[in-house]
Amino acid sequence: MSIQEYNDSTYGEVLCVMHGYNKRIADQSRDEWERARHIAFYAVVAHVKPGSVSRPSSLIPLPWDKDNSKTAFNPDEQAQAMANVMGALKIRTERKQRERVTQHSKNEKKKHVKPR
Repeated sequence: MSIQEYNDSTYGEVLCVMHGYNKRIADQSRDEWERARHIAFYAVVAHVKPGSVSRPSSLIPLPWDKDNSKTAFNPDEQAQAMANVMGALKIRTERKQRERVTQHSKNEKKKHVKPR
């Protein structure tokens, strides 16, 4: 998302973009862990007693093996994301207000300049 797109977007649009970005990063991380687990499994399986390691998940259990539900955020992450967005929107709003005040004061100064 470019700066111009961010400035033109609504609060809901920003939240949707953030949600999608966080989901993409989480999916990439999960893929990398799955790949590492499979590499470790095939590296170890030839050196252990037959039957002691039957699946990659039995060698290296990962958090999503136990939980099949797909939640994007836990409540703490949601609160943090909301605080980040609100902070960014506050900064953006304050900047625009300062720009309006500055522009207004420049216009006022132009009105009061006496021609020679």
